[in-house]
Amino acid sequence: MKQSKFRSVLFLYISMLFILNCSRIANYIVYHDYYKETFDLLTVIFTSFRFDIMTTAYVMIIPTLLILVPGSGRITCFIKDMGLKLGLIMLLLSTLALIGDFIYFGVVNRHTFSDLPLLMTETSFVLPFLMKDHFALTIFSVATIAIIIILLAKKYQLFFYHNKNHKTLASQIGVFVIAIPILILFLRGLNLHGKPLGIIDAYKNQSEQQANLILNGIYTGGKGTTQNFKRTDYKFFNSEELKQQLNKTEDEAYKYPYVSQFSENTPNGRNLVIILVEALSYAYIDGLSGSDYKVTPFLDELSKKAEVYDNFYAVAQRSNLGVQASLFGIPPLESVGYIGGGLELSRLTKIGNIAQAHGYQTQMLQSSKRDSIRLDSIANYAGFQQYLGRSDIPITRTDYPDPDGAQFGWDYEMLMKTLELANEKTKPFISFSFTGTTHMPYVETPKHLQVYPYGQDTFTDFLNTVRYTDESLKAFFAEASKQDWYENTTFMILADHTLFKTKTPGLESAFHIPLWIYRPGQNIPPKRHKILASQLDILPTAFDLLGFNDEFASVGRSLYRERKPYSIVVKGDLLGAFTNSGSFLIAGDKIISESESVDFIENLAPKYAEQLKLEFQLSQQAVLNNTWVK
Repeated sequence: MKQSKFRSVLFLYISMLFILNCSRIANYIVYHDYYKETFDLLTVIFTSFRFDIMTTAYVMIIPTLLILVPGSGRITCFIKDMGLKLGLIMLLLSTLALIGDFIYFGVVNRHTFSDLPLLMTETSFVLPFLMKDHFALTIFSVATIAIIIILLAKKYQLFFYHNKNHKTLASQIGVFVIAIPILILFLRGLNLHGKPLGIIDAYKNQSEQQANLILNGIYTGGKGTTQNFKRTDYKFFNSEELKQQLNKTEDEAYKYPYVSQFSENTPNGRNLVIILVEALSYAYIDGLSGSDYKVTPFLDELSKKAEVYDNFYAVAQRSNLGVQASLFGIPPLESVGYIGGGLELSRLTKIGNIAQAHGYQTQMLQSSKRDSIRLDSIANYAGFQQYLGRSDIPITRTDYPDPDGAQFGWDYEMLMKTLELANEKTKPFISFSFTGTTHMPYVETPKHLQVYPYGQDTFTDFLNTVRYTDESLKAFFAEASKQDWYENTTFMILADHTLFKTKTPGLESAFHIPLWIYRPGQNIPPKRHKILASQLDILPTAFDLLGFNDEFASVGRSLYRERKPYSIVVKGDLLGAFTNSGSFLIAGDKIISESESVDFIENLAPKYAEQLKLEFQLSQQAVLNNTWVK
């Protein structure tokens, strides 16, 4: 019984292309609200096939080579057999990967990229998320895969046939030799000349939605994961171009490009409390957006007393990157890792250490597990003397329907513990608190705080958690206002990122978050600021508010000083920005924008894009060369 090499390879390739297209069709049907614009159907079909055949070639490269190995002896047959079995395993693993990408797309409106390794470390969230929020899909998928395995095991003879007329070794070698250039062509995405097909090629029509329909999660996830293990430098400008723009040599340009110092400042001894709220989109704050969700009565009232930044944006779409931007002033950069994942190998500004040098005490807390997003290690690295997580904070309320059900902890207890530790301080202090109750899967909150029936809709379950967190903030400020340190304290409240799953997809809903700065004892009148700002501005603003005159490094700037004309965002592997005239993403030499202004797309956006590229190149090289901060 001899194996049919051609049929085996053909089966693997056709099967792989089939599951890739099933995933694409399911993605389009389920997330139809996202894919609402008109597409160039021929471009989608042809380009998606190129990406799919390239993905298939990468996934099946080893099985293909093993199946096609020349020879007819016992060892050779064993190698061919192993190649086929490996191919079947890769099909099953690919199916699982596409299921995960399908679910993830519904969360962030994009395919997986370099965040895949981080998700794999958060199994305590991912597994309950799959089983609770996607139980039916998970069970159906696992059952389907199990059935496929059983059927293939029983029908294994389909891939073998009796062949008494063995091909000669020479002919088998010929087939192998011919297969190599065909495989290389597939690996290049059917691109005969120039560079192989890349993610950027999916944006040929400058449409984010069409690009996401063309791409598949196996390719983007694999591409992003491999970038975590290899260095990919930004090379937007060569040395001559850098000299023309900055009047510096390349080496000079990469030395401390964002080091700043407010030398005229005098430390004022004020306290600083930063509260980072999980997934709090600007759109769901009635007092800011004009919506009517009825879940933020306290924050609505605070908006009348505080400084509010209406054009404030998250830098990225993950919590760890929100922490990185807010505490260290660094956007996501290729080849340097993220905070807690390699970025810390470079010298960064450590606000906790600097504060201690000014006689401050420092604390950090989060509602979630101590090591969630490695925040325990990040706290230590940044110079925070005290750190508490979920296991350190006992539950005190008795009105929780399921006290143990909050996967990411209860915000009320964490905020009350923040207050308790602050009351123990004998010196000025900096406190950083990260909430978690508004993180999916959404726990049932106390009955009297449920604005919407629980368990009927994921979105309204989220809104109920926002109502609970709003009430927890109200309780925190009510108790804080009674303390001696209250009027000498600056409070900053912002979000780590937006709520991903939204019925109005677009850059605005993907990144627009609120920021409140409240200084109750400093006679600062309330104001609705319209300037562009982002999480990257938090670190320099904190230095300014505390009167620190030390050197620091941040891509952002103080909110009380000269501003840039744009706010940086990063969506997957695409750089982008919000400006006063519109927003855009950069896809190679193309500008992707939702703006209808021809002047913005053709003139303003390209000008800002050049500035943006320069910032990212300078930032990356400074971090890689360890010349970010002195």
